[in-house]
Amino acid sequence: MMDSKKRLKIKGFICLAISVFVCVVLLSQVAVVQANGNVKAPAQESSEKTRAEAERLFDEGVKLREQGTTESLRSSIEKFLEALKLYQQIGDKKSQAITLNYIGDIYSSLGDKQQALKFYNQSLPL
Repeated sequence: MMDSKKRLKIKGFICLAISVFVCVVLLSQVAVVQANGNVKAPAQESSEKTRAEAERLFDEGVKLREQGTTESLRSSIEKFLEALKLYQQIGDKKSQAITLNYIGDIYSSLGDKQQALKFYNQSLPL
C-alpha cells in the first residue's frame, strides 16, 4: 500500500514539474516574440540608413540644381550619381528612375544632349 502511495506522489510530482517546465518554456517564447516585434532586423536598419543617405544626397542635388549655375548643375550631377548608387544598393527602382531623369534633364540643360539621352534611356526599363 505504501509503495502505491509513494508512486502516486512521485507521478504527481513529475506531472507538476513537467507542467511548470512547459509553462516556463512557453512564457519565455512569448517574451522573445514580443521583444522581436520591437527590434528591427540589422539588414532592415541598414537599408533604412542607406535610404536616408540617398534621400539626403538627392535633396542636396535638387538644391544645387535650383541654383542654376553651370557649376551648381555639375555639382548636382555628382550628388545625384551618389544617390543613384545608394538607390541601386537597396533596389529602389522608382527612385533610380527619377534620379536618372534628373541627371538627364541637367545634361540637357547644359547642352549635352547625347549624355542626357544616355541617362533617359537608363531610366526606361525601371
